Amino acid sequence: MIEGIAPEGRLAYLVPRNRLAQRKPSKATCNRAFMDYLKSLYLRLEQPTCI
Repeated sequence: MIEGIAPEGRLAYLVPRNRLAQRKPSKATCNRAFMDYLKSLYLRLEQPTCI
């Protein structure tokens, strides 16, 4: 990846570029009620019972 690049310029070639790419909108839609249900399960204060 950095072959032939001057030592002082190598860092720019090693930085991940995935954050610079334009994000595509998500194709999946999420049911708001289902997400609220999952959050309530995850954030509950009670501990699960052991078998």
